[in-house]
Amino acid sequence: MIREPEQSKIDYAFRDTDFGPDGKTAKGRRKLVADCVLKRACGHYDGWTITLICKELGLLTANSTPRRWAKQWAYSYINRVLKP
Repeated sequence: MIREPEQSKIDYAFRDTDFGPDGKTAKGRRKLVADCVLKRACGHYDGWTITLICKELGLLTANSTPRRWAKQWAYSYINRVLKP
């Protein structure tokens, strides 16, 4: 079973932020977090605010490397979201 971040914690981490239309819905916030984890796993930089949010949620280590369970969750979540 894949470990997932709690939606209430994601919602709290996004307080006082403005990520446009995606940041206004729970599904959009989850996708932003999953995208950040996958970008960091591939060695790409994502924005500072979303990186801090992912660190606050425990998805990234102190040096912004994704945790194994976070990569597994993000990959499976993106596959579920993007399927038609």
